[in-house]
Amino acid sequence: MQKSRYLFNCLFMLITLTSTCFAGGLSAWEECTPNGNKLYHDGEAGGLIELTVKDSSIWFKHFYFYKRHIIAEIDSTFYIVNEKNNTIEEFNNESDFKSTLNKKKLIPVFITRWYNVNYGIDKFWIPFSLVLLPIPFLMPIIWLLCLISLLFKSNKILLLRKLIVFGYPLIGILILIIYNFPQSF
Repeated sequence: MQKSRYLFNCLFMLITLTSTCFAGGLSAWEECTPNGNKLYHDGEAGGLIELTVKDSSIWFKHFYFYKRHIIAEIDSTFYIVNEKNNTIEEFNNESDFKSTLNKKKLIPVFITRWYNVNYGIDKFWIPFSLVLLPIPFLMPIIWLLCLISLLFKSNKILLLRKLIVFGYPLIGILILIIYNFPQSF
């Protein structure tokens, strides 16, 4: 009993001490954009996201990354942030904003990945989900068993074993891409 309690405390310390904590609690976060600028949310319900570019800051509610730009909006104010040369364009008219997006070709063709104040929190909960859900620990074992079983001549559930052997790594790679590249496509 004492040993399991000690292991639990060590795991808890490892998770909490390796994460950045702010006064807003678990809902506060700070992240770097793909080009090195800082995004910050103080954890306040209904709060705003702050983007710091060089010496200036802007606040917004929704944003997406596309072609080294951050497209952001709050109510009737819109921003286009060029992260390559650190310039911020502000629009108070939606039609001017959309025409500028069209001119600069900043409208994603395939998918627009809009983010909000939960952008940094989503990354924080992944270590907890690995502990709370046993599936991430069981899937590699099942994958390895299916891979080894394909070496033997058995036609029992062959399609399922092949699906697991090829599908599991493919899903893992897709999750890594989505997690590490927040840009729209």
